[in-house]
Amino acid sequence: MAKTDRFGQIVEDYAQGVYTHAHRMLGSREEAEEAAQDVFLRIHRSLGGFQGKAKMSTWVWRITTNVCLTRREMQRKSVTASLDPVLAAELPDESPDPSIHLLSGKRATGSDA
Repeated sequence: MAKTDRFGQIVEDYAQGVYTHAHRMLGSREEAEEAAQDVFLRIHRSLGGFQGKAKMSTWVWRITTNVCLTRREMQRKSVTASLDPVLAAELPDESPDPSIHLLSGKRATGSDA
């Protein structure tokens, strides 16, 4: 069977399952659709290297899971990075004010010298 025929059959057999699995892992329709596209792109690129040591379904689900885990990690990093300036602006500065220590005769390190 030619690679394009084989790939077409894989898409036909697994499209709904890949989307459903991705939607469960990612929680959004848009993310699941993008992940499914990524999955089938990876499958197409790797199809020549598939040796059949595992079942096709196992291979497809592993790729789907890996794509979704990567996307979740990217989402997490994106949210964390976008919150960093907000959190930094909202957190009070708890470092000792050197002028207070100067006026009280204490050193800024907090020791009572």
